[in-house]
Amino acid sequence: MILENFNTQQLDQFIFEELQCHRLHIKQSHFFDQGNMKDIEFHQVKSVQAILSPFGTGTILLDRLNLGYIVHNVLVLLACNEKSVEITLHFAEDELFGDDHSAVILNIQNILSFAIALKMKFEIPNIKIGYEPAQDEDCCLVEIIEDEIDLEQMTELMLRNPYAS
Repeated sequence: MILENFNTQQLDQFIFEELQCHRLHIKQSHFFDQGNMKDIEFHQVKSVQAILSPFGTGTILLDRLNLGYIVHNVLVLLACNEKSVEITLHFAEDELFGDDHSAVILNIQNILSFAIALKMKFEIPNIKIGYEPAQDEDCCLVEIIEDEIDLEQMTELMLRNPYAS
């Protein structure tokens, strides 16, 4: 899932309040503190926005994250420029597309609902869901541009994915 053109001013709210990364089990993380010219880990970061501004990248590998349902081994990639941040929430396809068709449909609907809620709360212009690299047209399963979507239609689009059971 890629959150494109995310407002830099809302980055700390997203990381600390929405995802609550500081309360989750972090397997690994990496940031570069440009002010002190050294590598640091997430637990040393007081403000993700300050560390990544005006340009910077960071990664946080979480044991699990609630994306409308519990997803394991989620890599949060943050790439910041002067105006916005691209946030990628990367996880294995089998976390979404398992063996149980009913569970797959429910997972898809939950992650789509989660994405829409994020889009509306943080006024994210565009969200892409797909497999890596989701920004490539042939790997993007759905692109959410509008605040309201046809959940059934989007679910069907995602079920056409070769990983869906």
